[in-house]
Amino acid sequence: MNRFPRLASGALAAAALVATVVPATAQSAAAADAAGAAPAAGSTSASSGVTLPPTSVSVSLRGGRMVGLNSRLVIGGQVKAPAGGVLSALDRMLSGATTTVSSLLAGASSVTELPAPTPVSAARVSLQLKTPTGWSSIATVPTTASGTYAVAVPTGFYGTHTWRVLSAATGTSTEQATSPFTVGVRVPYAARGSARSYARLSSGDVRWNPCAPIPFYVNRAGMPKNALPTIMAAMQKVHEASGLTFRFSGYSNGVPFAGGNSSRSGMPNYGFTIAWAKPQQAGELRGTVLAVSGSWSRSTQVGSSRRAEYFSGGMVIDRTEKLKSRMGKGKTLGYVVMHEMGHVLGLGHTADASQMMAPTVTARSYTQYGAGDLAGFAAVGLAGGCL
Repeated sequence: MNRFPRLASGALAAAALVATVVPATAQSAAAADAAGAAPAAGSTSASSGVTLPPTSVSVSLRGGRMVGLNSRLVIGGQVKAPAGGVLSALDRMLSGATTTVSSLLAGASSVTELPAPTPVSAARVSLQLKTPTGWSSIATVPTTASGTYAVAVPTGFYGTHTWRVLSAATGTSTEQATSPFTVGVRVPYAARGSARSYARLSSGDVRWNPCAPIPFYVNRAGMPKNALPTIMAAMQKVHEASGLTFRFSGYSNGVPFAGGNSSRSGMPNYGFTIAWAKPQQAGELRGTVLAVSGSWSRSTQVGSSRRAEYFSGGMVIDRTEKLKSRMGKGKTLGYVVMHEMGHVLGLGHTADASQMMAPTVTARSYTQYGAGDLAGFAAVGLAGGCL
């Protein structure tokens, strides 16, 4: 059974995993879940919309770049302030630590009558990701005494994303952004189905904050042997799909949903808990339900509007089920955790049977996220921007 409640302050979005019977030819049973364009040449502009003079120098990656998962990609450069305190940012895209990918100098002839610019030390330089709501700062580093900086571009999650570097204003320089550049991280397999094949558990853009690690806890009571390495491997798959960072924060005695679907019993103040229970311990594990997952949201005031975000959640798995503690298709712990994490992060079911977020898992089910799964995880992940 699927539940798609409207989310409000303190509301729960949850889904349950149910067991179902498949033909003997499918090795008996399983589980179903209810629970580039090249950047423009020329001078850059400050975020205030004021165009900087042609003394600015911009260096960016022409046409973007495609890289493999977890490739080392560093953008570095130097921040300088010419006469009058106008900021000039010199960027270069580096693959590894030393190789210059491309450079583009704009307006070089116009600087001949100006004094030599001086490096700006201790300036705050931010790597920013373009999101549907604007630019989000993902990482911030200070410049050195010589005005240089280096910041790694995240390549641990799939998709093509647009980035830029923003140098904050100082006493001698104005705020300035570099030209945007794109970096794409290839999915190393042919993702099945349509990118439209995903659903959200709640209305509105309710997500976990993607710019802070999300802690999770494990209740060892009833936990199968070798379950923790499988959980960690599944979390890595979720990270690759969403860009979210998960931090194992220790063990817990909590059992999510032990007090019913409307109770936060067994859930941490921030983060989520994974536990095993017998059906009589968690009422939602009734009938053919194999697992139940969901997250609570809270509403906060942001300027003149209110914003809902997830802050606490849980996943409880029926300990009477004999899940294999490994990754892989079918009724395995890895598959169940990869699926249930979709619900923890706010995804619902899709009718597309080729997706891991389909409501039924059988021995023939897939072992990788499909195109719809990846699009859904991207929608609730880092690509949506910081909260």
